[in-house]
Amino acid sequence: MADAENVIENVEDVDLNESPIILDKKEKELVVEDEVVKEDVCVLNGNSGQEEEEKEELQVLKSETTPVPDEKPSETPTVEESTESKAIEEPKENGLITEEKPKEDKEVSKEDSVGNAVAKHYNDIPAGTKESRKESRIFHLRNFNNWVKTVIITEFLGKIKRRKRLSDEINILDLACGKGGDLLKWQKANVDHVIMADIASTSIDQCKERYAKLEKESKSRHSRDRLFTTEFYAADCTKENLCEKFKNPDIKLDLTSCQFAFHYSFESYSQAELMFKNACKNLRTGGYFVGTTPDAHKLVKRIKSMESDSFGNSVYNIKPDSKESFPLFGAKYLFHLEGVVDCPEFLVYFPAFEKIAAKYNMKLVWKKNFHELFKEHEKEYSSLLSKMSALEVYPVPSNKQLVTEETGQYKNASEYMDRKATKNMRVGTLSADEWEAAGLYLAFAFEKVEPPRQPRSSDRVDDRKRHRDVSRESAKSRESSRSSRSKDKRKSDSSGPAKKSRRENEVEVYEIKDEIQFDDEVESTPTDIMVGHQINLPKL
Repeated sequence: MADAENVIENVEDVDLNESPIILDKKEKELVVEDEVVKEDVCVLNGNSGQEEEEKEELQVLKSETTPVPDEKPSETPTVEESTESKAIEEPKENGLITEEKPKEDKEVSKEDSVGNAVAKHYNDIPAGTKESRKESRIFHLRNFNNWVKTVIITEFLGKIKRRKRLSDEINILDLACGKGGDLLKWQKANVDHVIMADIASTSIDQCKERYAKLEKESKSRHSRDRLFTTEFYAADCTKENLCEKFKNPDIKLDLTSCQFAFHYSFESYSQAELMFKNACKNLRTGGYFVGTTPDAHKLVKRIKSMESDSFGNSVYNIKPDSKESFPLFGAKYLFHLEGVVDCPEFLVYFPAFEKIAAKYNMKLVWKKNFHELFKEHEKEYSSLLSKMSALEVYPVPSNKQLVTEETGQYKNASEYMDRKATKNMRVGTLSADEWEAAGLYLAFAFEKVEPPRQPRSSDRVDDRKRHRDVSRESAKSRESSRSSRSKDKRKSDSSGPAKKSRRENEVEVYEIKDEIQFDDEVESTPTDIMVGHQINLPKL
């Protein structure tokens, strides 16, 4: 595979939160896995609810990288590409909850839940054509989000495959699968079985149609990528126990993917807990739960600083129920994306997210805001950016037009080109408003770990024996102390040291007792703070 050489340049004088990304592209061709991709069609379209299905946009690259758990502030990256071949470099990579539901959590009935509204919202979205999607104002934003999903899935499927034998099966749960936008990702990844589940029955029907089309094509043209087997379920995964519906309720999953959907479950604790159960209960130890969700920290920060009842730009708008109160569950806001009607969503307070995860032995191993994720992975996945038409070309070719003529949307790209002063140069970029919208999301990954070790009966016997031994030592110490005091009475000049010896012995005994009882002490749950607003975690 021949990839274009990339040179990263950090534009230090540009604010990342206000400026779009830039991919500097020369007037040449990129060669990706023996497929030639013209550079002047490099536009990036992510998915905030729907995904592109074109095969040329869904090449899953095999990754050998390890994620970096620490977060660092991102900077506006700039990439220059040429046709020289390049070797891909490897980047270096809490309390428990009981079964009882918190008293504060009010049970949300199916009639009162926004689940019906969400299902109707996605059922009513028509399946657009390839041409109609290209005409969308958020065409590039959708592709950018789709690129993010591909990077996440590739990274963690790569980790799973490196631990398995070639003969081992790989089973996937695509939770909130929508219309099947990730079907080709699973095919390219050569997985064995995928369970597809979504709240919208119309979306599941369209997903089945896409799979049937893939199945037909796979049989007719001897595809290099074998097709996986699958199951389809139309279900509200915040209220229904999904694993009971599986053909094999005890199936062991290697990876669960939930993209742009988990935040709907944060309407109540019970819904979020059941959604997590559906996502993680059947994961084998070492399996991963990956996904994307709105970044509550950034959203609340924006909400608290807004001067009206909403905030946003030309491509999105967010209107919260409250500007001051942010409960752990049920913190609702209306999200409007260009060309799509308002849909109710809920803030996902990540510390609470992690605490629910701990119940199912899930450990957070990776969390990145989309801006940070791009900075860390765009160099390695640059050919995929091009292949997925990931960025808008600037200046626009004569036979095309920019997605917006609004002043200032391409200021960063224009200034970059002025500094380079290179003739016939084009850059790949996102408009400023699309880049801002992308920064409102984060990606995450949890790993299934071994459950905490339960104390064995033999351990309890050892503890009792240790306690008896300590008691005997204490008795001997007290006897020795009494004997010493008797001698001290006969030796008046020794009274001082005798008292000191007693104090030393007492301290020694108390310290031993503390060591024995330490494991039985329960730490209290601290109060959590979210953007300056005090939030008490539910008493579980």
